Amino acid sequence: MTQLHIRIVMATRNGAAHLSAQLDSFTTQTHHDWALMAADDGSTDATPDLLTDWGRANPGRLAWSGPGPGCGAAANFLTLLARAAQDAPQAALAFSDQDDVWLPQETGPRQ
Repeated sequence: MTQLHIRIVMATRNGAAHLSAQLDSFTTQTHHDWALMAADDGSTDATPDLLTDWGRANPGRLAWSGPGPGCGAAANFLTLLARAAQDAPQAALAFSDQDDVWLPQETGPRQ
């Protein structure tokens, strides 16, 4: 059975303190057909460098990383959605905050 491709969209801004844990949690997922798209909205910390370094260390996982529109999180996510729709129109989308840590396995519905 073919796995559905997932595009993770993550808007960032000054998230360096939390970003490494979040990026590491992506790499432990049991679903393997995914790629990250990240837009940074004007960080003044190491967030853009962490994304670049992570992309180099995880070839094929960083589909795109670049500047956001500089108008806040909502506009940043909307920019990512538009880019994801062009880049991978058949992919399912997963939204990620820069300070979340994901569980490694897929979980079923909660009762």
